[in-house]
Amino acid sequence: MKRLSALAVIFSLSVSGAFATCFAASGQAVLDAQSVHSYKRSRAVPGTVFRDPLKDGGEGPEMVVLPTGNFQMGSPATEAGRDSDEGPVRTVTISQRIAMGRYEVTFADYDRFVSATGRESPDDEGWGRGTKPVINVNQEDA
Repeated sequence: MKRLSALAVIFSLSVSGAFATCFAASGQAVLDAQSVHSYKRSRAVPGTVFRDPLKDGGEGPEMVVLPTGNFQMGSPATEAGRDSDEGPVRTVTISQRIAMGRYEVTFADYDRFVSATGRESPDDEGWGRGTKPVINVNQEDA
């Protein structure tokens, strides 16, 4: 299994339009589904930064509203140093308003999620935890 940072997982889920899943790696499971911020978030303009309140009284991660539109993802086969999993180049369409984490999800963020949900804690492979970006999570974990 290829290791992805949680930011990559959140981004890939966001592009598919799974807005609610964007928060999962950092605490969606402990978010109040009836948050008063839901309406405000649905009206937010691209570039708006927000944090949702969590049930435990804390705040979720900083999120940024992305604009709708298209972009090219991947790298051409002719690019020097390209890895085999970086292609093909394809057009990605963001057709509805979504948000993405402003910063990478850290081990500290993910460990808080693990504590709240009882999920298994990912191995840091000796790299260290705390403020390091979380590794060894997949889309099901996020």
